[in-house]
Amino acid sequence: MQQKELAKLLGISPAMVSKLKKMNMPIDSLEKAQRWRRRHLEPGRVKGVRFDPTQPAEQINATPAATAKPKASVENVESAALALDASLMENDAAWAKLMVQQFRQLLRQLSDDAEPRLSLRVWLALVDWIIPPDLPVCRATNTTELLTPREFGLRWHYQLPPWPLLSHHTFNHACDWDDISINGWPDDPEEDAQEEA
Repeated sequence: MQQKELAKLLGISPAMVSKLKKMNMPIDSLEKAQRWRRRHLEPGRVKGVRFDPTQPAEQINATPAATAKPKASVENVESAALALDASLMENDAAWAKLMVQQFRQLLRQLSDDAEPRLSLRVWLALVDWIIPPDLPVCRATNTTELLTPREFGLRWHYQLPPWPLLSHHTFNHACDWDDISINGWPDDPEEDAQEEA
């Protein structure tokens, strides 16, 4: 695949493709390039996550939550979050991990625009598979504070200006739709070979 063609498919300039290629982004397929960008670039810098004022709202990629009929209410999720918060304070890591996975199943049943208020401790447990542990939000002392997805996202991405899809981004990572927290990141043999070289 030519770099110009890949740039067009990704919605970025050919110069940006060249720059990312130097950072080891694969350029032989769109899927590999997209996976690399999701894994290596900050969320606000990946097309499809950042706000594009020329794109109509109905063309924004729908998440699985948007296509499924909501089965859980915000009140149910917030009640379950209290039980999860209590289990996270105990010293039983295996039980807490199980509770987090069960809570994610409930969270995935919310409507896409839901704004549940969860404790900071619960948010951190939901995104621990992707959030760097050295961020200031991970060292916060008031972990019982209740936050919406947007409020938690602002603390998580404190160095970036707020973007319109921040709440959506936070909610999707908390849901972990691909179960990366359980199964790990999908293997990419080419990327692994590049990292070993």
